[in-house]
Amino acid sequence: MAKKLTKSAKLDLIVSELAKVKVELKKLSKQHAALASELEKRVRPAAVSKVKKRSKPAGKAAAKTAPVRGAAPKRPVLIQPEPVPAAGRAAAG
Repeated sequence: MAKKLTKSAKLDLIVSELAKVKVELKKLSKQHAALASELEKRVRPAAVSKVKKRSKPAGKAAAKTAPVRGAAPKRPVLIQPEPVPAAGRAAAG
């Protein structure tokens, strides 16, 4: 029977495996970048420059858009009137 690994031994094993995976990922990313640059060189620049977007006439585009409206109406707020002092009390006081 094999001897059981301790927690620290398990962690060391995991860390070493992660380091290996990290190195492999770096190699793969470099290969991918090389292939992408090679592909860009093979694409004809003339074919890329011929692709243009068609511009739409201004009249049709403006007709399809919704008319501009003002701000949304605000909720009605109850305004409290200022209390007016009674004329008789001011003279007496």
